Amino acid sequence: MTASASNLSVIAEPILKLLAIVGGTVLLWATLGFVLALPLLFIIARKGVLQRKHTWWNRLTFVVYPYLLLVFMASAGAFGAVRASHNEVDARIADTLGPLVRAKLPAMKEWLTTQVEWDPNKEYSLDEAAQNVLSKLYYAPKDDSWWEQQRARAVNYVTLNTGKWVITAGLGAAIAYGMGRAGDSLGLDKDTVRFSIDVIREMDLSRLDDNFFQILERALHDKVAAVFKALNIKVALISLAALLLPVIEMRVYFSWYERKVLAPSAAPPVEAST
Repeated sequence: MTASASNLSVIAEPILKLLAIVGGTVLLWATLGFVLALPLLFIIARKGVLQRKHTWWNRLTFVVYPYLLLVFMASAGAFGAVRASHNEVDARIADTLGPLVRAKLPAMKEWLTTQVEWDPNKEYSLDEAAQNVLSKLYYAPKDDSWWEQQRARAVNYVTLNTGKWVITAGLGAAIAYGMGRAGDSLGLDKDTVRFSIDVIREMDLSRLDDNFFQILERALHDKVAAVFKALNIKVALISLAALLLPVIEMRVYFSWYERKVLAPSAAPPVEAST
């Protein structure tokens, strides 16, 4: 029980630290979103953009004010969370991952060459090699219980979505160093580089210098930047989609209701000619 609790505390400590950093940044950015939204809401109210001639419609548009405030705060908070997480992961790469790789590299090489199944007659792309490694890391449920199935699904989701870019960057750095080429010219982000497992098998770990770890760190930073760039784009798209709802409502009211419903009913009746 003590060992289990100790293991949990080791895992929980960095997670809690990350949540504290991200949580503080989310609160700060959400407050900034609140401040930025207030002038916009004031202008909307002053211009009467949300005033409707239909009684119930006019009452319902009042919901748009807290809705827009919530969208601005949530969007700003989400961008803040992505930014804080990116900075924290970058810091972890420099402070933690480098020393860990230095200490564990011989064991990693042995595991890669003996535990992962490779076709000796095949050349692999980085993506194919990463998938090959990931297949050995998937968690198999111990039984058919619902809890064990959900646990396996959660662990494998994290392994696939977080582990893939780490493994791709690490393999890319190893191959770049093993082939005597710089990481940038190797094309770490493309599916064009092919290599055999012999490149890793023949690496002389006793001769590794700081250049290898610089290549690895640069590769990891590049992968992290790509991951968080995709997250920023996703947050931006969700925010734009949320802002489209009141825009669509305005379009429906001014282009359809006022022109098609109110305008004909407000027109004076045509007198019959005698």
